[in-house]
Amino acid sequence: MAFGHINTHNYSYTGVYSQELGDTTEKMYSSHFTIYDSNNNVYVQSEEILHDNTADDLRYEGKEDFKFTRDLELDKSYYIQFTATSINGMKVSS
Repeated sequence: MAFGHINTHNYSYTGVYSQELGDTTEKMYSSHFTIYDSNNNVYVQSEEILHDNTADDLRYEGKEDFKFTRDLELDKSYYIQFTATSINGMKVSS
């Protein structure tokens, strides 16, 4: 999947927070997912997810999964955003 391309609704999404070329001590603390409609209105937002870094495969990367099982309306566009907060309060979004 790539930004600006039309994709089908997958029902399960994975957000990735990576510090591969950055400060590897700046670990992910929490995250959430937001789905927007084509008018940039919030369609749904997940609860804040506290990150369990013991499950991380790489020391510089954290992943979170989001399951959204509702169907989206056909012929409408939606956008999903992953927002991660680091242990020091830095917020980054996809």
